[in-house]
Amino acid sequence: MTEPQQPSEEHQGFELPPVGSVVWQDLTVPSAPEIRDFYCQVVGWTYTDHDMGDYADYNINLPDGSHTVAGICHTRDPTPMFRPNGWFISWWRM
Repeated sequence: MTEPQQPSEEHQGFELPPVGSVVWQDLTVPSAPEIRDFYCQVVGWTYTDHDMGDYADYNINLPDGSHTVAGICHTRDPTPMFRPNGWFISWWRM
């Protein structure tokens, strides 16, 4: 078994989050505009459209618009048993 690599002391141009940190969240649902509006009203998030060609998914931003923190995406699979509805979390694991 190899030992995990230690982070370089040299600056990489950006700061890496601690291992195990949540770095991205996507909510995939069939009714993305309605869910987007719900979270914007209840939590105070703002949004920007993310062009997907023939439709838009949404970047969810902090209330002041300073950072994009999540995405709300349309479910695209037409087969109900394969539709991945729900929150999908990405973890930092370097």
